[in-house]
Amino acid sequence: MKSTLFLILGILVCVGPAVRTARAALEPDPTHEKYAQILVEALKADNYEDYVSNGDASFKKLNRDGFHTLAAKLSPRLKAGYIPTYLGDLRDPDFHISLWKLTFKDGGDEIMAMLNMKAGMVESFWLHALTLKARGKKRCPTCDGTDSDWAH
Repeated sequence: MKSTLFLILGILVCVGPAVRTARAALEPDPTHEKYAQILVEALKADNYEDYVSNGDASFKKLNRDGFHTLAAKLSPRLKAGYIPTYLGDLRDPDFHISLWKLTFKDGGDEIMAMLNMKAGMVESFWLHALTLKARGKKRCPTCDGTDSDWAH
């Protein structure tokens, strides 16, 4: 009995730090979490200025009409309630990318979001809805109607 107790304690001592490290790896960078929330809330409020306010020069040139088209589609669902879930990071020498899942309280389809930041500025915020289809192909609701797997 005593040896089993020591074995269990030994395992906990060895595994404990690994579990804490794994848990920390599943927590988003606070800056990404903040900006992801700002971007989603701007879509919810259909507020273009808030949406582009933390973006780089290119992001601030985002098509205003395209933004309003996307906000009109998502805003009702966001206002009904949503839960953002951090999925992880993708690292690149130049960018820091975080992945998010938006689960809507209406029980409908989820959306995956990809926040791309460079030098502390939002470089892009891509949304992907698996069921957003037209003529059998996925459509980008903010572009000129060209086929795309992502909305931005």
